[in-house]
Amino acid sequence: MNKVSKCPTVYDYDAWSSPGNQLPDEYGEELAEDLHKLGIPKDVFLGLSNVADKIDAENLCSSIADGEITLEDFRLFCQRQGLNPDPLDIHSANKCLEYAFGRPLAWVHVPEDSYPELLIKIIGLLEPRNIKVVHPLTYEAVVIP
Repeated sequence: MNKVSKCPTVYDYDAWSSPGNQLPDEYGEELAEDLHKLGIPKDVFLGLSNVADKIDAENLCSSIADGEITLEDFRLFCQRQGLNPDPLDIHSANKCLEYAFGRPLAWVHVPEDSYPELLIKIIGLLEPRNIKVVHPLTYEAVVIP
């Protein structure tokens, strides 16, 4: 008879920058290295690079259509940043969306046997850096009472 082993439960979150910031594209990876040095396991906090993609232009156009960002605000942002004011420019769209909404910096995978203590530690290390841990489906900030 084959023995079936149960996969351990892992709670998944994202770490996001706050709106109003322009961070280096490699910031998520650098942040992960910093947290690893402070005792956060490498398989728990996985840093992400920021790579502009056509989805950024699509998301910007959706945000403009939905009234979340005006075309005028986008163009002013581009003028101040020295970027191409075309909403279809992936780099301009990427930077504008980051400034308006923040961006994902890392995936956070907390094993059940370390929950909630490890999550509390991670939140405590990120809060002074103005970074929030959010639920990946709702984007609501995780608050530990």
